[in-house]
Amino acid sequence: MFLLWPLSILLVVAATGRFGSALLRRKSRAWSRTTSARFDLLRFVLGGLVSLSLAALVAALLDLLGFDPRGGLVDTYVQRNALVVGFVMASPSCP
Repeated sequence: MFLLWPLSILLVVAATGRFGSALLRRKSRAWSRTTSARFDLLRFVLGGLVSLSLAALVAALLDLLGFDPRGGLVDTYVQRNALVVGFVMASPSCP
């Protein structure tokens, strides 16, 4: 899912920019700065949620089809490696 998230963000930004910009420009002329700021914040949050949902949906679909990037595209996760890194980071530094 995290590998697909940047692509889904680009798709959402392209879709909202292409289809929503002209309509938004016409409607927002009469808005105050506060209303415009609130709408931009809402659009940002909704865009993030839609892109995350899109990435999760495509990841679930790819998982159902049997495509798993671990071991091929991305190396496998081994908990022992994380434990070693934790010990190294927690050890006191030598003078």
